[in-house]
Amino acid sequence: MGTCKYYITMHTGDKYGAGTDSDVRVQILGEGAYSRQNLTDKHLLDKSGYDDFERNDRDTYIISDRDVGNVEYVVISVSSSGWYLDSITIRKEGDPNYYWHASIHKWFEVSGTPVNDGELHVTGSLTKQFKMERICTIRPG
Repeated sequence: MGTCKYYITMHTGDKYGAGTDSDVRVQILGEGAYSRQNLTDKHLLDKSGYDDFERNDRDTYIISDRDVGNVEYVVISVSSSGWYLDSITIRKEGDPNYYWHASIHKWFEVSGTPVNDGELHVTGSLTKQFKMERICTIRPG
């Protein structure tokens, strides 16, 4: 498989304190993601000069990486606690039938130990893996 562009939309929940200034990273795992060719790199989602992941925002990011085929899971990592993620949607450029969605409705909370350079050694709950579901294509208009 070659490379492609993914459009990742993160919807921060509409709850008090739901937004975050944390670094948010995403990794997409395709079917049979037991080999390197079926998963993407971890991508930092950040728009320069923009306050990402605020309460009730829908933020879309474009990443270029290997084409992993059908999405099976997405791994989301957050650098600090206190973010409420409502949902994630993944689309692939040029393929109107490639539309994956997961309703998350979860808080990301610290369960790790601070280590060098302000990173966290995470024991599990700050990095979460979610099963994605293929849904019907939504066409504008």
